[in-house]
Amino acid sequence: MTKVLIADDNKDFAELLENLFERSGYETHVAYDGFEAINHLKENPEYDLIITDIIMPGNDGLDLIKFAKTATKAKIIAISGGGTFISSKSTLQSIADQVDAALEKPIKMNDLLQCVKDVLKT
Repeated sequence: MTKVLIADDNKDFAELLENLFERSGYETHVAYDGFEAINHLKENPEYDLIITDIIMPGNDGLDLIKFAKTATKAKIIAISGGGTFISSKSTLQSIADQVDAALEKPIKMNDLLQCVKDVLKT
């Protein structure tokens, strides 16, 4: 079974993704910030896919991506709705070469599932 780690500080959105992926046959784990996700990966590095928000308090998605690239073989999808001082497009463009895919919030769930299928094929 494909293992997916979801990291997003918006609990409602993270739980929505968790339910979507579980219903679609994926094994999922949710972390509500980059710090929690990194600590989880230290103990459980065997993920196939990491879906992470970029802008989160504390350790953000950039910290998680940097750690995951050295500690796991997981594919990475970055998502962002931007922040107070930066747009989501700018955020995602700045990390495009570090991830397997980048999606801007709001995300259509069918588009996300298709992106996951495409990323996991490669």
